[in-house]
Amino acid sequence: MTNEELMRIYTADPDNAEDALVQLYEQNMDLIWDIARNSAKAFNCLNATQYSQNILEDLVSEGVLAFSEVISSGKYDETLGKLTTYAYPFIKGAMHRWLEKNVDAVAVTRQTMKYVREVRRMYYDNGTSPAEIARVLKISMADVAM
Repeated sequence: MTNEELMRIYTADPDNAEDALVQLYEQNMDLIWDIARNSAKAFNCLNATQYSQNILEDLVSEGVLAFSEVISSGKYDETLGKLTTYAYPFIKGAMHRWLEKNVDAVAVTRQTMKYVREVRRMYYDNGTSPAEIARVLKISMADVAM
């Protein structure tokens, strides 16, 4: 079934609304994951670390919540376009707001971003102490903390 058919069932058939909702989520999880990956990449948070995986999972959670709000709001009008087209900016916006609030993303040089990734990898993935990170990377404790 298409998203639009499932939305019709969700809004018009209370007996089958829950099944339609579950199917809507299942059908759109790939979209939500794609938006999460693109958002993480836009904020330089996409690499092969556990920290990045945690960020992706948090972004997907935000996306699922935004998708849920779109579905339950009752504002979607099928005659104006596809559900995914309507939901996309809401999902992306929710993810970007989460990243802005939680990742401290700022415009930095490539070299600085390299240090940020290395510090995160050493601290989150390897459990390296801040003092050891400062010593190994030859940067100040203030820079490690930042």
